Amino acid sequence: MLLPDRTTVSRLLRAFRALERTVLARPHDLAARRRLEDTTYTLCVLMGERTAGAAVRAAERYVARPAPSAASLPAAAAAALAPAVPPSAARVASDPQPPLLRTTVLQGAVPAAPALRTPDLDSRGSAPAGGVPAE
Repeated sequence: MLLPDRTTVSRLLRAFRALERTVLARPHDLAARRRLEDTTYTLCVLMGERTAGAAVRAAERYVARPAPSAASLPAAAAAALAPAVPPSAARVASDPQPPLLRTTVLQGAVPAAPALRTPDLDSRGSAPAGGVPAE
């Protein structure tokens, strides 16, 4: 199961609480209400809940629990979390001047695509009974 980013959920929770206080202090501020609704909707989607209260409670539980360690994950998930360093990175780091990039220029023109045939339409706007007429 895909889980949302903890920092994103934490940031949304802080924004939700701040906007909630703003809307309570200024109930007629439509811009603040819209931002609160957008933040609430995003929390609902990320947490998979239908109501704002349930989404906020789920987000608080999610942020409060410890992050899973690589030892507790299946091997494929642990490998996906490990930082990937391409083999060329070590070579580039030790080489004071990396090799220049080479580009290849294609010689000649690209052949044109064949033209598509469209049916001739009669005065009623439909194709003739025989299909596409031969040229």
